[in-house]
Amino acid sequence: MCCIACLCRDVIEGAKPNVIRILHSGDLHLEAPLAEWGASAAARREDFWAAFETLLALAARHRAHLLLLAGNLFHSPRPTAAAVERVRTGLDALREQGTHAVLLPGSHDSLLVGDSVYRGEAFPGSTVLRSAPQPVPLQVGEHRVWLYGRSRFGLGSGAAEGGLNRSDAEGFHIGLVHEPEGSAPGSSVLPASEIRRWGLDYVAGGYARRMQELQDDGEILGCLAGSPEGRDFRESGVRCAVLATVGGPATGIETLTTCRRQLTERHLDLNGCDSQADALEKIFALADGELLLRLTLTGQVETPLDCGALTMAAAGKFHYLQLQDQTEFVGGRLAHRLAAGNDFQGLLVRRAQELWKRVEVKQRPVVDAALRELLLRTGLRNGGES
Repeated sequence: MCCIACLCRDVIEGAKPNVIRILHSGDLHLEAPLAEWGASAAARREDFWAAFETLLALAARHRAHLLLLAGNLFHSPRPTAAAVERVRTGLDALREQGTHAVLLPGSHDSLLVGDSVYRGEAFPGSTVLRSAPQPVPLQVGEHRVWLYGRSRFGLGSGAAEGGLNRSDAEGFHIGLVHEPEGSAPGSSVLPASEIRRWGLDYVAGGYARRMQELQDDGEILGCLAGSPEGRDFRESGVRCAVLATVGGPATGIETLTTCRRQLTERHLDLNGCDSQADALEKIFALADGELLLRLTLTGQVETPLDCGALTMAAAGKFHYLQLQDQTEFVGGRLAHRLAAGNDFQGLLVRRAQELWKRVEVKQRPVVDAALRELLLRTGLRNGGES
């Protein structure tokens, strides 16, 4: 009976796939100035630190063997001592829970700078890939791992621009790559055919605004993780990290939310608004103190909108509000009344209306916007607002 039980146990244990769990992210840009966020910049910087803490928590919760950060952990190669200590403390605590961190220098925290944070021993408990052409061995629990790094911003970057060809050593072979995206939106300079030739078990790509699976013939070879927190509205929507399970019949991919707040883009139709106050009322209807909103205003309005004044009036109603004015004014009732006048504003409107009819359709919004700006600067009359 004992032999039969042992045989059954061995069969069952032998059937378990030898897998490794990887949490993959990058492009955190800790300590980025974020000046474009104005009064919200300090709060946004803390959002980025919150994303870092979320990555640590997710790695621990999912018992990841590796946390891969594929470039631009910091916004600068010279982060403050306080930032380095905060990151080191977090990564050390994570290691005590069984997750080993691997850091690849990127375009912002480049190793090419002589006093880069990665040239010293700032993170002694983690592995920093300096883009050496040879794989770096690592023992993670019972797993033997070989790490490959490629970055145009690391030591040995000339050699690293080549392939990351798999060695013959036994174990998991994991690559980290930080490369610029291709010229087309969403494209990558990591063609699947090249990744296939490398023969690695998983490729963790950085330098991408959005998560993108790297596939070849339906097989997942790796991922571009995208940023865990949006720096600007090119990184709107839910931000995620990638949880990859590598070593089974096929690589499994799961996305895990990392952002504290979402960058949101919406359109608001102001058709028929007769005044700035009418527009403000519609904007207030969307108010949310946690919302980071880029709002595009559209529709036919009866008065040019002062977006600066609207934004100031909405202060405190949103965590952050950015207005884009794509409304139409040139064909409205007030524009026609102004055009009938013999003063400077009447001349402006008539000339704009004539030009609006002559130009191509795609150029008409430019004419309309120029007219609205000029009228706002000169002050309005006849039912308009100054």
